[in-house]
Amino acid sequence: AGKEDMNLSEIYDAGEALKNSELKHLINYFDGPHEWPPLETMSEAIQFCLTPSATKNETAIDKKIIETEKQQKQFYSEAFVKNDFSWWKNEFNKLEQKIAQSSGDEKFMNIRLKNFLSLAAFSYSNSALNTQRLPEADKFLSIYKLVDPNNSEHAYLRTKYFMLMNNPVEAEKALNKAASLGFSDAERLISETLLITLQNTEAYKKIT
Repeated sequence: AGKEDMNLSEIYDAGEALKNSELKHLINYFDGPHEWPPLETMSEAIQFCLTPSATKNETAIDKKIIETEKQQKQFYSEAFVKNDFSWWKNEFNKLEQKIAQSSGDEKFMNIRLKNFLSLAAFSYSNSALNTQRLPEADKFLSIYKLVDPNNSEHAYLRTKYFMLMNNPVEAEKALNKAASLGFSDAERLISETLLITLQNTEAYKKIT
C-alpha cells in the first residue's frame, strides 16, 4: 500500500490479523498515493507469490501512528456533522501546516488524513443530496471544495445542488467548472435525470 493511501490503516490491520494465522503473507508499503506500486515493490510481491517464505522483509509502520490516525479519522467524521464551515477552514489550515512541517511516517499520516477528508466529504455530500438535505449538502460541498479543490467531483455535485435549489444558472456555472477541472463522465451525466434540462448548455455539450 502507498504510504499516502487513506486505506493504509485497513491494510495494516489485515497484516496484524494475519500474524496470528499460518497463512504466509507479505505486506509492504511504498512512498506514494493510492496507485500501483513501483516496479521494485511489485517485483518483490510477485517473487513472494512464486516462492513464499516464512522469512519476510515487511516494511514497518509505527503502530502508534496508525492508532493516532484512526482516532483522528473518527474525530473528523464526527466533526462533519457537528462543526460549521468556519471551524473546518481553521482545522484544515492546521492540517496543511502539519503536512508542511512534519516528516517521515508522521507526514505520510497527515497526507492520508487529508485524502480521507476528500473521500468523507464526497460521501457526506452525496448522501445529503440524495436525501435532499440541502443546507447540510451546502456545508459538505463547501468542505469538499476546501479539502480537494482540484477534484472535479465537488463541482459536479454542486451542479446537482443548484438544480435541487431551482437555480439552473448557477448549476450551469458549476457544471462548466466541473468540466474545467476534468470531469468527463458523459455516461454518468446523461443518465442523471436531474440535470436533463441542462443538455442544451455549452457546459453539458462540452462533456457529452
